[in-house]
Amino acid sequence: MVHIGAAAMLSDRVTNQMATQLEARYRQFQASAKLPVRLSRRASAPLLIYPHERWSSSSVRLLVVGQETLRWQYQPAEIGVAGMPIQTFGDFSAASDGVEAMRHQYRWYGLGRRYPRLNSPFWRGFRELDSALNPDRDSALWTNLYKVNVNGSVVRNCRQAEIKKIRTTQQGLLSHEIDVLKPDVVVFFTGPRYDSTIRTEFEHVEFRPFENPRFPLSTLALLRGRGLPVKTLRSYHPEYLQRSRQWGVISMIAEWATN
Repeated sequence: MVHIGAAAMLSDRVTNQMATQLEARYRQFQASAKLPVRLSRRASAPLLIYPHERWSSSSVRLLVVGQETLRWQYQPAEIGVAGMPIQTFGDFSAASDGVEAMRHQYRWYGLGRRYPRLNSPFWRGFRELDSALNPDRDSALWTNLYKVNVNGSVVRNCRQAEIKKIRTTQQGLLSHEIDVLKPDVVVFFTGPRYDSTIRTEFEHVEFRPFENPRFPLSTLALLRGRGLPVKTLRSYHPEYLQRSRQWGVISMIAEWATN
C-alpha cells in the first residue's frame, strides 16, 4: 500500500506540473492573441486543456486531436459558480479570469461525460480507442487542431484571410500541449481537409503511408515531424468513418497503437 500511495503522489505531482506549465502558456496566449474585432465576436472561446489526475498514470498516454468544437463557451451558472459568461474569443481576451474559466470548463465537461446522452461519433471513437489502450475509463485527453470555432466551423465559415489569422493567433499552442503532456500516441481525427493546418503548426511534417497498404493516405497517414511522438497518426473524423462505413478503421488504429 505504501508503494501504491507513493506512486499516486508522484503521478499527481507530475500532473500538477503539467497543468502549471500549460496555464503559463495559456496566459501568454491570452495576453498576446489578437483577432480583428468582428472575427473575435464570431469566434468561440478557446478550448484549453486541464489534464486530469489519471493522465500521468495511464498505461498509454493517448491524446486525441479533433477538428474544432461545434459549440464551446463558459457559462458559470451552468457549472454552478459565480462569474461572467465567456461566449466569444473577444470575451475571453477581455476577461481577467479567462484562462482559469476555460480550463474549468474543460474539466467540468469531463471528456463529454457531462452529458450522459452525448453519443456523437467523435466521442464513441474517442472512448473506443481509450478503452482499447487503457483499463481505466477516461485515461486519454482531447484537444482540437483549431482552438476556436466560428459558427461551428472555421473551415466552412471563414475566408482564407480569416483562417490565416486564426492559425497565426494560435500558432504553437498545440505543439506546446504535446511537448508538455508527452503523449505516447497522438491520433488526429481531422481528415485530409485539415492537413494544411497541421503543416502550419508542425514545420516539415511528413504524411507517410500506413503500415497496411490497402488504406489510402486520405484514410490513414503516419505523421513524422519535430515535436510529434513516433506513434502519431491522422485519420478521418469518426463521423465520416461512420458515414462511409469505415468504422473498423478505429479498431485498426487501436491495434497499431498497442503494438
